[in-house]
Amino acid sequence: MVAELEELQDSESLSKTGSYKIWDEGNIRNNRTTNPGQGQSSIFRLHDDFPTVVQKTLNERSSPASMYFHPVQSTLLIVGTNVGDIGLWEVLSGDKLLCRSFKVWDIGACSPIFKAAMVKNPSASVKRIRWSPHGSIFGVAYSKHILQLYSYGGASDVRPKLEFDAHGGVNDLAFSVPDGKLLVISCGDDKIVKVWDAVSGVKIFTFEGHEASVYSVLPHNKESIHIKAWLYDNLGARVHFDAPGRWCTTMAYSDDAKRLFSWGTSKDGESFLVEWNKAEGSLKKIYQGLRKPSIGVLQFDTANNQFLVVGDDHLIKIWDMDNFELLITIDADGDLPASPYVRFNKEGTLLAVLSNGNRIKILGRESCPKLQQGSEYNFLASSSLSEILSKLSISQILSVGSIGMEDGDVPVDEGTRNLENAKPILIEEANMKISNIYYHPQFKFLSLPAKTNKNGLTEGTVSRKSEVVSSLIYNNAGDSILALGSNANHVVWKWPQNDFNMSGKVTTKIPRQSWKPIGWPRLIGYYSTRTKPADSVACFVHSKNDSYGITTSGGKILCLTCYNNILALGLDDSTIVIYNIIRDEVESKLKGHFGKITGLAFSEVLNVLVSSGADAQIVVWNSDGWERLNSRSMQIPDEGPPPSNIRIQFHQDQIQFLAVHDTCLAIYEAKKLECVGQWITGKSSAQISHATISSDGQLVYATFLDGTASVFSTPNFQLQYQIDFDSCILDIRNEVYPVVVAAHPKNPNQFAVGLFNGGIHIFEPLESVGKWTASLPVVDPLNR
Repeated sequence: MVAELEELQDSESLSKTGSYKIWDEGNIRNNRTTNPGQGQSSIFRLHDDFPTVVQKTLNERSSPASMYFHPVQSTLLIVGTNVGDIGLWEVLSGDKLLCRSFKVWDIGACSPIFKAAMVKNPSASVKRIRWSPHGSIFGVAYSKHILQLYSYGGASDVRPKLEFDAHGGVNDLAFSVPDGKLLVISCGDDKIVKVWDAVSGVKIFTFEGHEASVYSVLPHNKESIHIKAWLYDNLGARVHFDAPGRWCTTMAYSDDAKRLFSWGTSKDGESFLVEWNKAEGSLKKIYQGLRKPSIGVLQFDTANNQFLVVGDDHLIKIWDMDNFELLITIDADGDLPASPYVRFNKEGTLLAVLSNGNRIKILGRESCPKLQQGSEYNFLASSSLSEILSKLSISQILSVGSIGMEDGDVPVDEGTRNLENAKPILIEEANMKISNIYYHPQFKFLSLPAKTNKNGLTEGTVSRKSEVVSSLIYNNAGDSILALGSNANHVVWKWPQNDFNMSGKVTTKIPRQSWKPIGWPRLIGYYSTRTKPADSVACFVHSKNDSYGITTSGGKILCLTCYNNILALGLDDSTIVIYNIIRDEVESKLKGHFGKITGLAFSEVLNVLVSSGADAQIVVWNSDGWERLNSRSMQIPDEGPPPSNIRIQFHQDQIQFLAVHDTCLAIYEAKKLECVGQWITGKSSAQISHATISSDGQLVYATFLDGTASVFSTPNFQLQYQIDFDSCILDIRNEVYPVVVAAHPKNPNQFAVGLFNGGIHIFEPLESVGKWTASLPVVDPLNR
């Protein structure tokens, strides 16, 4: 391998006037953005979203030494400095959320060597700072012995978690999750790599065998391959190969972990940026264009499985991974140090670059609306309802129920002009055969199957084709079910009042009728060029008296709720818009989250609005003046998926609410945000697709991606019953699973489930039992 490297170096030196291009360094410095490889094929170019323009400048108190974007909240940047300070920044607003100075939490537990070093000089610099895979923990490696882990609960909620006297000087750290267990890996000047349990703090492995200080560790999700590769078994290194330069080396994978890169500098200052054949331990490519000799220790990063970026010679240098020639250079408006630190966010849309004077420049694309001042939804402040709904990709529709407006609470103004001619029309006669009602030995259900009738309409589904049921609710009267599909189609099922159904409510005793109001067309949603309609977010809400409804699909609005003619809209830019329907104006725009808004709910009793977001934060707002009253982070298992979709729903008492994540369910007391009960799926359980609370607040209905539904009691989440869709529903396919669940507003023991194929199923316990219980009797379906 050394011979192979020498051949590459020789070929490089022999071809400096031939195929390998030598860049005019003066020409590079004189241009803000230059293209050194002009002779390259046009396929090697930056895409339109690549960050090339300075959008924001952050000012630290001391010189940043390491920084890292949050893996979920893409505009959250954590920074460690050369004097041990930690800073947490929201780059969208330029706000500094947190500042912590270096402090040893338990000096008594540290080694005598470290204690002596601290007496001599109590300062330490940050060598590396990193987030865990889902951003609930971050680690800080210091130049003197110490590795610290912090828990992160969103916003400025940062708490000490674990502290290790790890190495003589800790050079790097990384997180890994083998077999669902969160580990932190560290390396240092003592030539050792150590692996710690990030939850308990127990040291699990110690890897020895390096002949010099270890500068970089890089876990792999399959093989944990490093320049010296170890497996988690304490049996020594498996792979060993020399990196170019053979002095100070750091490593990085492409985003998909399929390509391995390293940068190394020799003692003479000569730098090498290379790609490895990680299976064979051989060099695949040496990238050209680095300054020789280099000034200081270079930093590099990767983005979008396509680009390599290095801070070198007061510039940002960019390569296409597939081409060894330098693609482009950026000077970021100048004033960069010799070897500026560079770091991408996960999406590759933002690039943080260290600048002189303890500053960090945030680069975005040419016209990046997220980082420009005054880019909020300013049009909301003076627009009419129709203009607001149009620009936010929202369409107003009708809900079937008490359509008569004379007894309703709907204001007669511009916002309800479309409610003229609101008489519904019957689009399908109730000629369904009784065979759509099924009796299981322990419960009964009404199936609205996914099949097409002679008129081309899909019976019991939300569209002509099988589409995902994106949203499913009962109206407040309890006599109709409303479904919204991923293709933006709507269907309302209404149950008639007759001798078989004296109450006129939704029931599994008789079939339903499908209704469609006049003027209720297919909603034409707004979709970005990168979003398929089936992947879009769809939701709707209706008034308390069921006289009108509002629906959204595929636009900026991700959730909404309505109470007393106040409409709250949760947007994908972390903003909550409060719109007064009567006055036809925006009352307020609330900012308190650092990720998209995924849940909203009003409490009439407490007079508050509760919101949840992709930042795992739950925030309580006073609905009188819209000030922020309280907030806390929902505790998500770190081995679970990122908190991208937390939903909330109030209990009947309007005091407590249910919070739903893919891996856990929790009930909170709203005023103090105290958790009164929680249930976690566990490693062996499927993820939660949706959950809702019963009308009396005594039960929680939850659906799972493995094709099951569970009934829990509250608040301790005792399992009452579980339904396996594969075994009990005759026309379901294995790949079809429940997506959404809705609870009847009057009958606490009835719930409806929407399936991935567009079908709807309504469940009730047998009348002989009357409620869901862990000891439902076995009933012969022939004797029902």
